Amino acid sequence: MKTYLFPRLNSANSKLLAEKYSQLSPVQISECNVWDALEGVTYAPTGGVKLSEDGLSSLRSELLSLARGEGFPDSRTLEGQRSFDLKLSRRLLNLPIVNAETLRDEVWAYLTCRLVPEIVAWRFGREDDEGWKTSPERLLPGVRNAFQRLWWRVAILRDPTNEEDELWLLDSTAGGLTEDNFVQLLERPGISTYRNLTQTIAHEFVRYRQFVKSTENLSEEDLLREAMVRISRLGAFANLDAIPEEKRLDSIRNIFAERILAHGGRVPSPGRVYRGFAARQLSTVDLPSSTSNQHEIQGVKELRALLGDDTNELDCIWKLYFGDGTVRDAQTSTVKWYDARATNPNRSEWRLYYPAKKTPMEKAMEGDMVLFASLIGEDRVHAFILPKGTPIYLQVRGALDAIGVSEDVPDEIEEYLREQLHRRV
Repeated sequence: MKTYLFPRLNSANSKLLAEKYSQLSPVQISECNVWDALEGVTYAPTGGVKLSEDGLSSLRSELLSLARGEGFPDSRTLEGQRSFDLKLSRRLLNLPIVNAETLRDEVWAYLTCRLVPEIVAWRFGREDDEGWKTSPERLLPGVRNAFQRLWWRVAILRDPTNEEDELWLLDSTAGGLTEDNFVQLLERPGISTYRNLTQTIAHEFVRYRQFVKSTENLSEEDLLREAMVRISRLGAFANLDAIPEEKRLDSIRNIFAERILAHGGRVPSPGRVYRGFAARQLSTVDLPSSTSNQHEIQGVKELRALLGDDTNELDCIWKLYFGDGTVRDAQTSTVKWYDARATNPNRSEWRLYYPAKKTPMEKAMEGDMVLFASLIGEDRVHAFILPKGTPIYLQVRGALDAIGVSEDVPDEIEEYLREQLHRRV
């Protein structure tokens, strides 16, 4: 993508415009704003291609279109605000701007005070008896600037390892963070300036927040707030961003676990990765090549304990292994967990339906073991298919026989899943 130099609006002009527009409604701003005025506008003197007036006009039209899709300029809902912030964040991720320009406050001042100030007033303004009011800090550059705050979220919390959506942490409807979470994470300069540390905190918070429901009176917001206080204190004595990743993970996990335990909750030990597992020795009826042709795995009680008593569709990451532990086939598909006897009040028969094709189950054989496991903080399931009689099969089978059925993931299985299966490519 070709990048450009963006206009910069100097401090004096941005303050004048912020003071003016903070008293006007979105419609009033649209009527008086001359977005392409050159007063107070400069460009970086170090060279580069300037974004043309046509390019700026196109960007303005695109941003206004995003806002109109959520009710601009006449209406606004909480859901619409969240949706707009997410859409704007995705647009900022692909903004054709020179990287160094994003660090200049004057660039963000231009966008919010000159290019589209009416969007800022619509997003953050309020109408009272004295008229429309918008906080000037939403127009002026800084951590609370309407656009700059979203760009900072994108820069810090972008997750390139997530192939489906690298901005999933910004989407509260997809298991990401809420607005209160963002404030706790990103408005602490001693932490948010360190990307690795902030990402670690965000990921571990998502992982541990599910255990809040086991506490007496702790909310998810309180968990993050209390953890951030302790992380800030710890940061005064140790550079958490510079220490090895494993030590940083241990430190953050210990803090979250300690806060949950302090409020009477239950939480796995900080080193744990897996929430639970279930093993199934495959029989003829479990396989797609069977005469029943149902492509379903019988819901043994361990599998039911893992997946619950509610009908659900979820992603399943399948891996079929050779006997030496290397991956033979790996695919992802959607599976359905359902009760085939749901209409019968006196009987239940749970099954896991999987596609007939595009899963390694096509290559599995009767007697092989499929080991289902779910990670803490994830809504998907992993399925490890181990060929019967091979070393990898015997090692897992031996561990299962030794520990029997357990509510929690045994240490032997946890270690094996982490070291021998899940981390293999």
